[in-house]
Amino acid sequence: MNDDHTTMTQTPFEAVEGTWTKKTARLWEHRTYHRLTLSALLHTLYTATRQSKLTSALISAPGSVRRDADWWPIDNHGDTIAFTQARDAWESVDGDSREPPPDEVIATWVGEGGCFILLARRESAPGRKQLFTLENWQLSLSWDCEAAAAGVNAVTGCYPRDHSHKELFRSLASELGRRRCEPSEAVVAHIRSALSLADRIDPVTRANAEEKLWTDLVNTVQLEVAWQLYSDRLLPAIARALDATIGYEFVDIHVFNRLGSRYEEFLSWHDNRTGYGKDLDLFLDREVVKTLLESEKPRLVRMRKEDGVLNPHLAELAGLREGLLIPLVHGNSVQGMAALYFTEESELEETDLERIRRFGEIIARSLENSNAHEDMRLMARVDALTGLNNRRSFNDVIEKETHRSSRYRLPLSLILIDIDYFKKYNDSNGHLKGDYLLHDFASILKSMVREEDTVARYGGEEFAIIFPHTPASAANVAAEKIRRRVAEHEFSGMDSQPGKRLTISLGVADSDGSIEDYHELIDQADKALYRAKESGRNRAVLYSPDLASQSA
Repeated sequence: MNDDHTTMTQTPFEAVEGTWTKKTARLWEHRTYHRLTLSALLHTLYTATRQSKLTSALISAPGSVRRDADWWPIDNHGDTIAFTQARDAWESVDGDSREPPPDEVIATWVGEGGCFILLARRESAPGRKQLFTLENWQLSLSWDCEAAAAGVNAVTGCYPRDHSHKELFRSLASELGRRRCEPSEAVVAHIRSALSLADRIDPVTRANAEEKLWTDLVNTVQLEVAWQLYSDRLLPAIARALDATIGYEFVDIHVFNRLGSRYEEFLSWHDNRTGYGKDLDLFLDREVVKTLLESEKPRLVRMRKEDGVLNPHLAELAGLREGLLIPLVHGNSVQGMAALYFTEESELEETDLERIRRFGEIIARSLENSNAHEDMRLMARVDALTGLNNRRSFNDVIEKETHRSSRYRLPLSLILIDIDYFKKYNDSNGHLKGDYLLHDFASILKSMVREEDTVARYGGEEFAIIFPHTPASAANVAAEKIRRRVAEHEFSGMDSQPGKRLTISLGVADSDGSIEDYHELIDQADKALYRAKESGRNRAVLYSPDLASQSA
């Protein structure tokens, strides 16, 4: 390479490849090792330098390789270190902004007992398969003086004239040219032994590294989704986990209910990074989804109609070339499906898909736990019989609304309702019909209030309605409408009831913001309800201060 060049047009590995003529190619050994094996080999080879009475050396290695190198000769973990006979010690070489790429290793030395050169470069993997590919390195090495001299000369030519490494390699090349020595038998034996050992341990190293890789990926998914109990947070967390482990340009996450032989979607979430359209939707054939969930095995699909993509033209416009469908199944529980789409082919292999299946199981279990948690949360706040808010939920809402009413001086009303002669109805018709009656009555209440109002089962046959932003006059009108509606409704089993109809008593109370304790508002409504029942039932009574004095 011309010294006038100010940047490297070839990497050291590429430059040395150019020296492999028919004559010198046979002098080189070639291997592909995992990064950990490469680091162990460098360690063993470094010890060979001590047997050769080292005179000059240079080692350049990126951080990923050095991190595994407890043998690194100096404490300063610089990218490049050199040894000179004059100083008889290893020293760090100042870095340069134009150093070789961070995915190449150079190691070369000269000594009285021989010489050595090793170059290695990280293998690149196409597409997304790189995520699941181990960090493998191609390496070429030689302990022949002629090959080492040619290699060092080629590497020297890589560097521009003013590069900090150029003189170091020139010095090495000059010494190699002077010595032309044959390596000692001890050094050669040490190098061959190191290669033999590396050949034996590399398969084990790869297996262990692959297991660790997948364990780390599984842990990434686990940590991201395991503690998310609410679906509005869980679905984005699932997408983050899939992005961190597999990656995607577009993801669709679907949660299903099983209805007979069909899977019916009730919840979905997607993330579009293609840059095409805000609301991109890709539709899959029902049979493809059904087969996927029943097989419980992830599968790759091309973006074609025959592969189950119903709108492939849209996928083409978005630049999507391949999809990965992951069933979210745990045990016998089918929770849903995650569909990841890529702009490049993923290069995933069958073993990758089998392991990705584990991702689906973890996500399905989290969805199952989330659903259970949602059910428990719902059970804790909803009355199972009527579907209304229960007493606990009522207390939370009335406390919050009373606080807001007091703080902002807003009107707030409360109605307490009691079903007249409900015990008589139960005794005459049985508790099962009594439950049906309560359920029907609750439906009437829900149909007669606004969305912002809260209807609750207060206890037994008592109910409550909270009316935010509502004065007593309006609440009293609503109470009277409810009373008439119930009296006019044809409930079953009314033969036992007075007047052969169902009636209710209602107590109404309100606050203009002056009540700070919600118990006071409940007490007022309760006194009004007591007056309604005491006065003959089937009526609504609005609280007034005289009710408090009469009660006292």
